[in-house]
Amino acid sequence: MSEMQKYYKKFIDLQTKDLSSEELENQLVEITAEYVKKVRKVSITNIQRTYRIGYNRAFRVVEALEEKGVISSCGHNGARIVL
Repeated sequence: MSEMQKYYKKFIDLQTKDLSSEELENQLVEITAEYVKKVRKVSITNIQRTYRIGYNRAFRVVEALEEKGVISSCGHNGARIVL
């Protein structure tokens, strides 16, 4: 099982729990932080593919990761660095 599949399974497991939408988003940010630290790369597209979510939701996750200091802000070429 690939890393992507492992983290997708974690996300699916979260969705089966009785969490509010805010709690679910917070948990998604937490597991995504683990994921990007492990694979050492982050992009909105990568998060969309990993969790099979839409662009807007993936963008919000990336913004939350930036606020938490897990990733850098967007560089001049659009790239972000895992800190």
